[in-house]
Amino acid sequence: MARSWALLLATLLPLSLLAFRPQAQPQPQEQCLGCHQAPGLVFSLPSGEKLPASVDPKVYKASRHGALDCTSCHQDKTGYPHTPTSYSDRNSYRIGMAQGCGGCHPQAREGWQGSVHGRAMAVGNTGAAVCTDCHRPHAVFPPDLVTQISSTCNSCHQPTVQSYWQSVHGRLVQGGRRDAANCADCHSRDQRVHTMESGRTPGSSSSEQEVPRTCGRCHPKALETYETTFHGRAWRLGTHGGAPTCIDCHGSFGVQPVHGPEGTAVSERLITTCAQCHRGVTPEFIKGWLGHEEPSRKHFPWVYYAERLLFYLTTSVLAFGILHVELDLLRWWVTRRKKTGDGEGKG
Repeated sequence: MARSWALLLATLLPLSLLAFRPQAQPQPQEQCLGCHQAPGLVFSLPSGEKLPASVDPKVYKASRHGALDCTSCHQDKTGYPHTPTSYSDRNSYRIGMAQGCGGCHPQAREGWQGSVHGRAMAVGNTGAAVCTDCHRPHAVFPPDLVTQISSTCNSCHQPTVQSYWQSVHGRLVQGGRRDAANCADCHSRDQRVHTMESGRTPGSSSSEQEVPRTCGRCHPKALETYETTFHGRAWRLGTHGGAPTCIDCHGSFGVQPVHGPEGTAVSERLITTCAQCHRGVTPEFIKGWLGHEEPSRKHFPWVYYAERLLFYLTTSVLAFGILHVELDLLRWWVTRRKKTGDGEGKG
């Protein structure tokens, strides 16, 4: 009998201990989402501005930051209810929150500090883009600028982006091309959004002296033929500020194909385009424009044969002149030898 009671106690005791064991505390992320997953949640700043405070748990957990606790970025929010934010308005909030991103992303922070956005912020332009303007902190996914131009660059550079969408590059992107040029391809030396530079910055990839090389990354044949033209040779010799480059004829943000309906290099618009540098442009002047291509048997054949004729004619004249001088020198040397020989014979 005693043995049966002992066996029963040995069975029930562990179960009773499990029943009275403290329940596991929810994780900090779950505590925060308990309130912040409510749709339409906002909080007010001292300035009277309101900021959205709702977080979609599924989207957040699937994002790059999904494994992080909320307090990793919101370090001042401890306990419940947590203290109000110390930022007075929306602008100071976005700048202050972005400063914490560099702790985990030092390379991105370093690139941003040297970019047109970082330099603008350093001189007091608090409207310059920071991390949270381009990356949704609660929905960070692998960056894809090709599909996010409208929602990122367009928020600050609307006229430029609208011009881009009408360009040959923008239309290719809208048609599904992934390799068409986007903002970072032209405004960053390493094609990264964190290192974007202004075209007014000397040496930047979109500066006047670097534009042909930047365009040449995707258009090597065009760069090669451009360098053989009068304009290209002047550019290679360093005549910056006077030698037209790609954007002078094709546009910059709204780059158009040469034969496109809006292109500035079609015959109907060439007078206006060339008149930017050449005063008194006439239709006859325009007829002499050969484009990028070197004259060949198929491309401007009359110019090609005339050029060949002048080349061989000039070569022949120079060769004949050199031969004539050499023969004259030879005759002078022979005559001198004869006179020297006659003088020695008489002696």
